[in-house]
Amino acid sequence: MPIPKETAYDKIGDPSPGKVLVFVDRFGGAMHFPDAPIPLNGRKYRCDGVVIFKNGTRIRAKFNLIASHEEVAIDNVICFYNGLWYSNDEDDLFKELQTNRNDAAPMMCLPDRSLIGLQGPFPIGISRLKGGRVTQTTPLHVQTGPVLDYERIEALLERLIRLLRPAKQDRWVEIVADASERVLSPLPTTKAAGLDIVRSFFGGMGSLQDLVFSEEAGNIPDGYSAAEANNRFQTDLHELSKLIER
Repeated sequence: MPIPKETAYDKIGDPSPGKVLVFVDRFGGAMHFPDAPIPLNGRKYRCDGVVIFKNGTRIRAKFNLIASHEEVAIDNVICFYNGLWYSNDEDDLFKELQTNRNDAAPMMCLPDRSLIGLQGPFPIGISRLKGGRVTQTTPLHVQTGPVLDYERIEALLERLIRLLRPAKQDRWVEIVADASERVLSPLPTTKAAGLDIVRSFFGGMGSLQDLVFSEEAGNIPDGYSAAEANNRFQTDLHELSKLIER
């Protein structure tokens, strides 16, 4: 079934050649990305472009794209045909195009806006890159790494940030926020880099685990005693260390 016209009108609109949005938070907030090539920075973008079927058919589309120097991820693809939007794997879309799933898949996506240093089109899924070329593609639903509770890891990192920020630990806020953004990335190398940052928190002297809130240091967060702040901090770090050991 096509996406209902009312929903499409309110939430999607018409194809907008060249349009790119960049997501600014994990809750789906997005803003217009300036007229420039898309950087390979691991951020999520919503792109207008085309879907290319295996049989060569091209139709307008919108899709999410995340790219780094090692990987490109494409998902949430919708296609525009005869004034209606369809999910890319809808049988009704294949019927309208007088084709079938076998002749349509695998599909490739080509954003209207170029990527810095990469040339599309790119398969739907997570594609490994070597020398700027796709070497292997894995469907997004396939687990390619250790089975970890990434959402809980991210939630604990956000709790740490909320403790570190009022304590004016700006350096650690920046580092923990970087890890938090990375661990929920669909790109395996970006996710792994986030976990490496988290593991560095437990490196002994000078590590995040070594931080102590005290009157002498003048870093006790508002609303906490030194004991309360240290207890919450070490409790969250302990749970975090157990989660990344799995």
